Amino acid sequence: MTAFQDWQTDSDKIILGVATDHGGLAKKTLVLAKLKEWGVAAVDLGPTTEQPDDDYPDFAVKLVEALRQKTVTAGLLICRSGIGMSIVANRFHGIRAALCTTPAAAALSRSHNASNILVSGGDQMPDDDFLATVKAWLETPFSQKERHIRRLRKAETMTVDDNETLQFADPEIAAIMARETARTAASN
Repeated sequence: MTAFQDWQTDSDKIILGVATDHGGLAKKTLVLAKLKEWGVAAVDLGPTTEQPDDDYPDFAVKLVEALRQKTVTAGLLICRSGIGMSIVANRFHGIRAALCTTPAAAALSRSHNASNILVSGGDQMPDDDFLATVKAWLETPFSQKERHIRRLRKAETMTVDDNETLQFADPEIAAIMARETARTAASN
């Protein structure tokens, strides 16, 4: 099996996109300063001021788009709990966003799952724990072990839903397409 695409093996230098909503703004300010100290290039994807009525999906999608357009090589999302950002980011194929609250979990998300986005809850962790988790995530490479590659490929291919967008636009046509897909699969 060939190596699984991963930001640590595909790039000599990481460019970390960092985005948050109002709930993670303080942590984002903290981590951007620390990233500079660590020599990690970072792109601030917003917000720059606290807007209590902003919406985390806007910033999660902005980071995912930057990752998919290769203007950043990996990402860090921060919101109050981290859950909303995780849900939004993981809606996109090729994105492996891991909500991690400890350095050990962050390291496992990299070594086993080749996570390309670290997600954290701004309210959930003391600053030192947060920074240690980010550092562990940045420093841990994907193992490239066959079993992990196999599982990641399955996760990508088994979760494709060609009718997903159509379901919102025209549920009736989407249902017809789903039945036809099932019929043709059964006849093969």
